[in-house]
Amino acid sequence: MNKALVLGRPPYPLAFIAAVFLLLSAWIYTQGLDGPWLFDDRGNIVDNHQLAIEGGEVDAWRTASLSSGSGPLRRPLAMGSFAAQHAFSPDVSPAAFKAANVLLHFVIGGVVWLFCRAVLSGLPGRRHSKALVDRVAVVAALIWIAHPLNVSTVLYAVQRMAQLSTLFVVLGLWVFARSRNRWLRQIPSAGEVVAAALWLLVLTILATYSKENGALLPLLVVALEVSVYRGRLGGRSFPAVSGTALCLLLLPCLLLAAWLIFNPDAIRSMYGNREFTLGERLLTQPRVLWHYVHWIMTPTLSSYGLFHDDIPISFGLWSPATTAIAIVLWAGLLVLAVALGKRAPLLLCAVLFFLVGQAMESSFLPLEMVFEHRNYLPMIGVVLFVAYLLVELGERMPASLSWAPWTVALAILCAQLYIRAHTWSDPVRLAQVSALNHPHSPRSLNAYAGELVSLAQSESSAGESGAQRLEWMALARHYYEQAFAVDPRNLSALVMLYQIDSQHFSDLGEERRWRNVILALLEDRKISASDYTALKTLVACLGRGECAGGEPFAWQIITAVKHRYPGSPRIALLEYGFLVAADAPAVQRIAALEAALARSPGSRQLYSPLINEYGSLDSVGRVFEYTAALMAVDVERRQLSLIKQMFVPRQPEDEEERR
Repeated sequence: MNKALVLGRPPYPLAFIAAVFLLLSAWIYTQGLDGPWLFDDRGNIVDNHQLAIEGGEVDAWRTASLSSGSGPLRRPLAMGSFAAQHAFSPDVSPAAFKAANVLLHFVIGGVVWLFCRAVLSGLPGRRHSKALVDRVAVVAALIWIAHPLNVSTVLYAVQRMAQLSTLFVVLGLWVFARSRNRWLRQIPSAGEVVAAALWLLVLTILATYSKENGALLPLLVVALEVSVYRGRLGGRSFPAVSGTALCLLLLPCLLLAAWLIFNPDAIRSMYGNREFTLGERLLTQPRVLWHYVHWIMTPTLSSYGLFHDDIPISFGLWSPATTAIAIVLWAGLLVLAVALGKRAPLLLCAVLFFLVGQAMESSFLPLEMVFEHRNYLPMIGVVLFVAYLLVELGERMPASLSWAPWTVALAILCAQLYIRAHTWSDPVRLAQVSALNHPHSPRSLNAYAGELVSLAQSESSAGESGAQRLEWMALARHYYEQAFAVDPRNLSALVMLYQIDSQHFSDLGEERRWRNVILALLEDRKISASDYTALKTLVACLGRGECAGGEPFAWQIITAVKHRYPGSPRIALLEYGFLVAADAPAVQRIAALEAALARSPGSRQLYSPLINEYGSLDSVGRVFEYTAALMAVDVERRQLSLIKQMFVPRQPEDEEERR
């Protein structure tokens, strides 16, 4: 009999099996590289002209790194990576950015393997063999790499922010775990503790400047101490160390609760542009977290999608009833994990790692309720626990089948990964599958309808018959109507229904209905980013005379939103966009911008169009005046590289102009 099978080893070396699954996963991800730019990609990458640098000026790198509007820290490391790709590669296509993300994903997978090995080596209780530790660590890293849930991070270009943050966090956790494993055998010197702390500080800063949830690294370190190391130093147990770690883990929760109690007005102002309240978000998130666990533990492709706004908001403990059940189940799981902490430390590690990893994006901050990419980091602890269970299950089976549980699981994940990567390779297919899997998600329905509109209007469909393009537009209208039926406050769907009907289906006579509902919604609807984009498209259509209602309807919209948001520069730019589309005189456009600046003199985004307007009139004095005013409010000098470009001498375009 084969000696390898008697020892419970797989029929091929572990390194060989790992290489096969790594190559297979890499090949599968290449099938999704042809996918489109998505949503946040446009604002952060595609339309972000500050990223288009040649790499020669230090200040260009600085302004490019600070050019994101996401997060309070601007995520400069992630934005710097986008700028580097612009500077050093002629290919700035979606495929190039996604390919860089795929490469980064596999690098992180390698660090996940190192981290898992270190944690498994530090487990209390019976000493695990090196072969078992290696096998569990490899399986955990492969599951994480091949998990289909991570497609929505890896093939979503702008989510390199989440990837880089995860890279530095896991590096920090590996540094801590390696140090703690040494300290299990001997009590560390002060120098060793300081050195580890400095490494953690540096990696926390790098992670946080990639994406703000990198600041959770210290809490994840504490979670590891509580669950795995438990105050063990130099062969002895120190209850004071484990007790201090537990207090540090609970302290942020207490401080947050106190801040929420004593600063209710600050919280309410943070939710000014959301259709839900702080209380509703806090009640909804326990249910959302169980959805995340389901997507990780039992991946089902029909559960995945770009949007999950079909998950209803919780308005009370029993509305829906699953709210209270979710809270009780989380409390019960925590109690169980703590009770079994000594016998099953990886269970406690998985629970704490997951909850701490979600602590920033799934708590009190007024973010969107659900996004799949929020699991990119938190799922690592869960995956490690699952890998351990699969390998242990194999060890209890006949030696010839010991490898079967985890190889079968990896094969299933790779099959699902292929299907999902293939789905993400085409924008229409991606939106269609998302809409079919989530028929009660207004945003999924909107996205598919929008892709159909783009398909009907694209140059690639020019060869199609008019009937075919009209059929696509009718199908888009159907899905917008579905989105409106699901959510009668869906302003984006209403705006598109108005445009489609006024341009293509005026015989239906529905424009007046859509118009009245839009105006009614503008009285109390909180204008989201997608609503603003839809309104900007509509007023431009009205300004060009391509939509029914023309200028009177456009002014009704602008007046309504200006009344709701009197000092908003974004609304001022909405009015300016309409005036440009309507080909209004430069004097009128300038007057609108100057009036908005008088109300909000610190609004940097208003200066650029105003400077361009005066530049087109060759009003050099006013250009210099507003440039100086822009520099006065732009204390971070984020616009400096753009300002400098305005004063570069224009090169003659042809030989005749040179003469």
